[in-house]
Amino acid sequence: AETKPGRPLVTGEVRPETVKLVLKWGYALHLTLLCLVEPAALRLLVLANTLLTYLYSVHLKPVTGVKNAVCAGIISMAL
Repeated sequence: AETKPGRPLVTGEVRPETVKLVLKWGYALHLTLLCLVEPAALRLLVLANTLLTYLYSVHLKPVTGVKNAVCAGIISMAL
């Protein structure tokens, strides 16, 4: 895989703490707005996708087979 040394997080332009704070608030806002989604089945589908993206980002990215299955699942639910 090709690395990209000029990315803001890698260069230190953006601190990891800032990224974590923005993601926490983003997920909190997303889960709050999720209450407005109707019908309930669609709300559960969006919640499942949210949980999968969080798990992927935090835990599953290093696990190749599982990572691919999660990505396929998220994409298939979006269609």
